[in-house]
Order: sequence, then C-alpha cells, then structure tokens
Amino acid sequence: MKKVRIAMLLLVLISVTGSLFAGGFALSGIGSRAISMGGAFRGMADDATAMYWNPAGLGFMTNSSLTIAGAGIYPASTFDFSGNTHGLAASEIEATKKLWLFPNLFAVKAGECKLKYGIGVYVPYGLGAEWDAFSLPTTMPVPDSLGVYSMQPITWGTTGTDGNQHPLIEKESYSSIGIVDIHPTVSYRIMDNLSIGAGLSVNYGMIGIKSLKPNLSATGAYTYYVPTFMELEGTGIGYGANFGIMYKPTENMSLGLSGKMPSTIKLSGDLKLRTYINSVVASTMGQANPFVSVFDTEADATLNLPGDIGMGLSFAVLENWKVNADFTYTMWNVLDKVIVEFKDTYYTSAADTIGVSEREMVMNWDNTMRFNLGTEYTMGANAYRLGYFYDQSPIPDGTLSPTWPDVNYKMSGNIGYSRVFGPFQFDINYEHIYFTEREVKVQESNFENMAGVYNTAVNAFNFGLTYNF
Repeated sequence: MKKVRIAMLLLVLISVTGSLFAGGFALSGIGSRAISMGGAFRGMADDATAMYWNPAGLGFMTNSSLTIAGAGIYPASTFDFSGNTHGLAASEIEATKKLWLFPNLFAVKAGECKLKYGIGVYVPYGLGAEWDAFSLPTTMPVPDSLGVYSMQPITWGTTGTDGNQHPLIEKESYSSIGIVDIHPTVSYRIMDNLSIGAGLSVNYGMIGIKSLKPNLSATGAYTYYVPTFMELEGTGIGYGANFGIMYKPTENMSLGLSGKMPSTIKLSGDLKLRTYINSVVASTMGQANPFVSVFDTEADATLNLPGDIGMGLSFAVLENWKVNADFTYTMWNVLDKVIVEFKDTYYTSAADTIGVSEREMVMNWDNTMRFNLGTEYTMGANAYRLGYFYDQSPIPDGTLSPTWPDVNYKMSGNIGYSRVFGPFQFDINYEHIYFTEREVKVQESNFENMAGVYNTAVNAFNFGLTYNF
C-alpha cells in the first residue's frame, strides 16, 4: 500500500463512522391508515401492514388483498454554530431540503381458514441530511523567530498525493440510508378471539456518506485546521424477525402484543479519505506546496438495528368509532459502538509509524419509549382519522452531530382519510413531526459530537391503494 505521509490525528477516522447511521432512525411506521392514527395500530392491525405492526393481525383478516403504497418525507433542519470554533459557519445554517420517497408493496392470502400468510416489501429505516457548512480558513497562527504567534495568510492546494486534482466540494456533509425489508409473514388463529403471527425480515441496506471533519489542532491560544473529507458507499444484507399475538376479549376490544428482534446488516463498500494540507503545515512537513493526502480502500462494517417490544389497545366506542393507544420500547442500546475495518492500513504520522486498519466508534445510544394515540370514524364508504405520538431520541449529547436528523424528543400530528370504491380502498394522510430544540453546549474532546443549537421539523404524507378479493 502507498503510505500516506502526513501528520494527522487518529480522531479523523471518526468521520468514517460518525455519520454511519445518519438518517438511520426508524420512520414513523408503515401504511397510511396506521400512521394517520399516530402509529397506534398494534391492537388493531387489521390490514396488510399488520406484517410490520403486529403479524398476528393477519389471523383475523377475511379478504385477500394486494396493496401498493408509499411515503413522501420532507425534513427541514437548521444548526446554529455561533460561538463555536469548528471551522464552520459562525451562524445558523440550513440543511439542503429534499423530498425522500419510499414505496411499499403488500400481498395477503386470507379467507375463512385459520392460517393466513402474506409478503411485504417496505422501508422501515431511511432518510439522511446534506449540509454546506465548512469554509476553508484563509489565515492561521504562525510563530516568528521569537516564538510569538500571529495570524498569517495561508493557501490550500488541490493536487493529491496520487497526482490527481481533489478540490474541496460543496455540500461536504451528506448522508443517505435506506433499509429495504422483504418480509414474508404467517399468522394462525388459534381460537375465534386469539391469533398469533411471525415474520422474517430479509434486510437490504444501502448507505452513502460524505463527511468532513475540521480536525482542530491547538497552538497556544490559536486553533488551526487540517480538514479531512470522507466518502463511503456500501451495501449489505442482514436478517431479522418479528412476532405478535392478538386477543379480543370482547366484541368491542382488541389487545395486541408484538415485538421485533434485534438484527445486524454486514456492510461492504468503498472508502475515500482526502486530507487537505495548507501551505504552512506543508512547509513544516518539508513540502514546498500545499497538497491533498489521498487514501482509498475497501471497508466493512456492521450496522446494528434495534429490537423493540410494544403493546396496543383498540376499543370500539361505537360500532363506527374506534380509539387506539400504543406503547413501544425500542432497544437502541445495540448502537453502543461501531467498528469499521479497512482492507488497507491507514498511516497517520509523518514517520509512518502509526498504522490503523480499523476504528472503533463509541455511540452510547439510549433505549427509548414511544406513546401513540389514534382514532378512526367511519361514515359509509368514508373513514376519517386523527393521531398523535410522542417519541424520545436515542442520541446523547456526546454523539450528536448535524448529520443526525433525529435531534431530540419529537411529537407528531396526523390526519387521514380513506374511501372505498367497490373492491378498492384508497388511503391518504398528512403528518407533521415537531422536534424540540436542542442545544449541545460542550464539544467532547473526541470530536464525536458538534456543539450548537439544533432544530428539525418534518412534513410527510402517505398513500395506499388496496384491492380486496
């Protein structure tokens, strides 16, 4: 391997893993009908999306069905760097706005028999973020003959150690993650009022990341930068499962208990690191001109997906009016750390004495609780729905950065409508998710977080078209 002759902190490798899960929080749920009731659906689960919410719900379905559905999610995020010295914009910046689209497909074979089964293809995890926040400084502290530091002009190069040009790109922080779950499901109605179910998840993960770390270095009262740009693209496959039970003690009440097993996705991809060395730093390394250190390799990592357990209640106040409530406990603590392994060894010292072939990143994510409420009122062929949920964020201050869209505790408001046309049913809903503002005051010495003020809001819609037969 061509050794990289630069003086740089080992902490630069955090850029490889620090954004690995950016946008990697669970979506609100699957299905327009369920989401319009705030995700309070474990105790009802009476359509094809029961495969996601509670597979035991298939046991009570009497119609086979085909469903095509989708979600559109439009997040808006801001981050205020004011008062920080990250080499970033000293004011509030806004993430690039983008509409994320996620299709879903379901097929269910039901009827009067006790055994029901189906298959779904949906996206339970997704989103990401894109920021243009970093500007290369034009000065840095330089000592005179007496050792007194003063700010002096500097220049930056684009010529890489591989002989190619590598200009600093705009929108240098980007993350995109999508997990596609292919989900065969089976359910069996043990008694007229009791059903059990289980499903298998074949998860295909796709991750794309671009990230820049300022890599601060202190000299007396001054701070200067040796920024490193990282790009990682990878895919992988993993397996998981979910289970459920549904019990109807009376005609007006339905109780559901369901859970999802923790799972992992083994990711493989390509890693690129570009470290920008300015004129002053280059001269201390014996180089006449500024340059870009280039390191390319293949990389492997393991993405841990959380398990959860939840219970739900659905109660028919009237024959055409139902009220639902759910509680979910999600075990995000599986994200305690991430290990990224490099095929080639990365050297981080001028003497090439420190080689790195993997990096362990501490995440320390926390388990979370979510509370959901929803209602559905039907009038002939029409149905009207409202919903709300409150959800905690698993990310502690010590590992929060702008590339994480899930910045804090969140609340949603949901409204939905459906119409039946013979064997067809069309569902649509609108969802607004409000995140409480979060301020991170202390930047950890390991650069795993970024101090500043975080704000995020999400507008989303879901639709579904079902053919019953």
